[in-house]
Amino acid sequence: MISTIYYTDDRISTIISETKTKMISFTKACGTGNPKVLKQIWNMSKHFVDIHVGNEFEFRWACYRGHKAIVDLLWAFSDMSI
Repeated sequence: MISTIYYTDDRISTIISETKTKMISFTKACGTGNPKVLKQIWNMSKHFVDIHVGNEFEFRWACYRGHKAIVDLLWAFSDMSI
């Protein structure tokens, strides 16, 4: 019989929470159209943010809102993360 063991650790919960917060901040920065803010968030959390998540949501959102500078940055970030 196989049983599932659930292991909870406050440190893991904190890391997951911080990662979600950084991703939400990154997404909001893409929608504002402010390249300085986006660069700052990227530099602080590029190891935690997946810019390809959600079917390229941030890229599509920036395109929809007409933020060419953000689209260019996301394209450059994409080249860096490959």
